[in-house]
Amino acid sequence: MTRRGRSIVAACIVLMAALGTRPAESHPHVWITATATLVFEGDRIVGVRQEWLFDQIFSGNIIHDFDKNKDGKFDAKETAEVEKNAFGNLGQYDFFTHITVDKTKLSFKSARDFSIERQKDRVIYRFTLDLPKPIEPLKQGISLAIYDDTYFVEIMLAETDPVRFKGAKGVACHIKINRDESLATAYGVGTLEKVELMCGGAE
Repeated sequence: MTRRGRSIVAACIVLMAALGTRPAESHPHVWITATATLVFEGDRIVGVRQEWLFDQIFSGNIIHDFDKNKDGKFDAKETAEVEKNAFGNLGQYDFFTHITVDKTKLSFKSARDFSIERQKDRVIYRFTLDLPKPIEPLKQGISLAIYDDTYFVEIMLAETDPVRFKGAKGVACHIKINRDESLATAYGVGTLEKVELMCGGAE
């Protein structure tokens, strides 16, 4: 396989969407374990910081193609190349992030503070999505799901602390995780976890 071919494999989360079609019997080729941190300013949510832990095969392709000096980590230049070639285009698909506020879905076309870390034979992406405008969880209904609606990528929430909170003041929140049967059936997704956010005033 040529270097270009390997790069396409490494960036398959972009490629699958570029193909523009979904097979009749979709099944995942990339696996992600995700966590999300809701970033507050006072009692309003202003962003979501995510961490994606990839499977060994996808990770191996990223390491092969982008760790140029083979030192087992990603320097600033290598990180920029990963962001450009195997992450940034996911803005076309809202970075697989589905946040609904009072039944209105938000859009995310760009991310910031991207980083990549190698942990043995796996890689972790970290990045922040800024909300189009702050959310008031005391007044608005909020749900969060992270999934690829082609099911080329399977994304599961981490078993421990899948959703966290940072910087909250004057508000106390907790989550309820449900399996969304309607979306799972519509997209042919094996498991689709939907997070409902419930908040009240902090004592």
